[in-house]
Amino acid sequence: MSPENTTWLKSVFLKSWRPYAWIAVLGFLLYLKTLFFDFTYLDDNVLILDNINFLKDFANIGLIFKQEVFHILHSSATYYRPILTLSFMLDAHLGGDKASIYHLTNIILHLVASSLVFTTLLKLKYKRSLSFLAAVLFTLHPILSQAVAWIPGRNDSLLAIFALASFIFFINVNEGGSVIARSEATKQSDRSPRFARDDIEDAGGQSRDNLNCNIINSVLCALFFALAIFTKETALILPLVFLLYYFLIAESRAKAKEFSLLAITSGIAFALWYWGRSIALSGASGGLGFLATIKFFYLNSYAILLYIGKIFYPFNLSVLPILEDSNKLFGIAGIITLILLIIFTKKRRWKWIVFGAIWFLIFLIPTFIRPNTSVAPDFIEHRAYLPLLGFMIVLLETDLFKKLNLKTLWQLYTTLAVILIFAGVNFIHLDNFKDRLSFWLNAATNSPHSPLAHRNLGVMYYFSGYFDQAEIEYYKSLELNPYETMAHNNLGVLYGEEGRAEEAIEQYEAELKFNPDYDNALFNLGVLKYRAGEKAEAEKLWLKTINSNPDYAAAYQNLSVYHYESGSSEQANYFQNKFLELSGMK
Repeated sequence: MSPENTTWLKSVFLKSWRPYAWIAVLGFLLYLKTLFFDFTYLDDNVLILDNINFLKDFANIGLIFKQEVFHILHSSATYYRPILTLSFMLDAHLGGDKASIYHLTNIILHLVASSLVFTTLLKLKYKRSLSFLAAVLFTLHPILSQAVAWIPGRNDSLLAIFALASFIFFINVNEGGSVIARSEATKQSDRSPRFARDDIEDAGGQSRDNLNCNIINSVLCALFFALAIFTKETALILPLVFLLYYFLIAESRAKAKEFSLLAITSGIAFALWYWGRSIALSGASGGLGFLATIKFFYLNSYAILLYIGKIFYPFNLSVLPILEDSNKLFGIAGIITLILLIIFTKKRRWKWIVFGAIWFLIFLIPTFIRPNTSVAPDFIEHRAYLPLLGFMIVLLETDLFKKLNLKTLWQLYTTLAVILIFAGVNFIHLDNFKDRLSFWLNAATNSPHSPLAHRNLGVMYYFSGYFDQAEIEYYKSLELNPYETMAHNNLGVLYGEEGRAEEAIEQYEAELKFNPDYDNALFNLGVLKYRAGEKAEAEKLWLKTINSNPDYAAAYQNLSVYHYESGSSEQANYFQNKFLELSGMK
């Protein structure tokens, strides 16, 4: 390629703001069709549809920071995600329960995160061309499809935005703190008094500027750190990343006092997060103990290999992958490829390779922990979102990238071919997220040993009116796990719809044997008992329902009807008012 063509390419793609524009254009074109996708009914129905009235009311902003993410008023899990809920609130205010506005936000967040990947690599002193290429691959990589196409996947995009922004400002604090204005007052042997005074004044002004920059960078670093931890607990790892950067690869190191303001403001951010999380999860069951956590890491460590394989060879993608059904060959090929790339690199910067590898691992491994050990863990691909940057740093340290010369036609065309293949695989994979039936069909097909996949595919068949297929999927789920929660309840709903009341009652009772506090099973069984004339038993079941879930509006309504028919108007009015309150009609 001629120098003239090379100059033209640099001007079009790399000059000034153009890399950010190309990232935005390429990413938006790839993900444009997701604007027409629906909800998948993997968490998005609970997080958004079930709480739409709450989300549409800005008066509830304060409550977001005091509540667990899935059950707005009464915590029952261990996930504290106030920034995620806040993002849903903003979308709900604009578009209500229309999926398109949520998908648009997901696209925008991904493009912002991809742009910050480019900026971060520049701050790490990588060449502009390589930083841009890495950012484009990040934007289009199929392993990150789910972060964009699956609405709750935005949590990892948000985490990456805030974590990368915090890291960038930490680098600024370190670099700014190392620039110390030096007074020249002692070096006046060959200068006039006037020049000496001017130098002193200039040095003092530079010191004030450095101090102001340090304050701004420290506050912004702490602010984005706060936003990151309020997005996902994984961000608590950031201070360790800062230390690794400082001691491993920083070209200059500021003095400890330059970080004093950052330490104070970050400490305040952590204290606020800890306080809010303690309130939100006060009713949640205890987390995993130390030994259980170590055991979880050991049992799931093989998943690291799977992620590496999908980064290099993203051709065995699934919306809900589990270890048992994942292809091992791609993982083995991926790790061999990585080892060979490092071995055949002549001038290796080991500190950078170590930094990138640690970044990849410490942001990825915590995602393997599941508070509920009774549920088979899944390894959704977009959890590699923030870890992927660390993996890219390792790759950028190999000769595959260091010696990449796009002035050579075959290297240029090979690079373009890889980009197009990744974009093509991504584009095809996106269709698995277009609606709930497509999503769960892919889950059950690619993870046939997942009870959850079959159970929820049965739900989607039920919603679509395919009762026979739904029944088959429910029983597949129970064959894989006889204690799969909600499967018996769902069979009860199906049998009730078909008028098979006795079989429905059997299924609800089977559910309650091992899941005695499940609100839907209690409520549904109460409905059937009421219809069978066992009204006193129905009342007991509905009272148990609201004891298990005080926000179960339909139970209050049914209790109101029961007491009205029983002649207890005071009780009827009480339950009716609770129903109206919870339904947003009062």
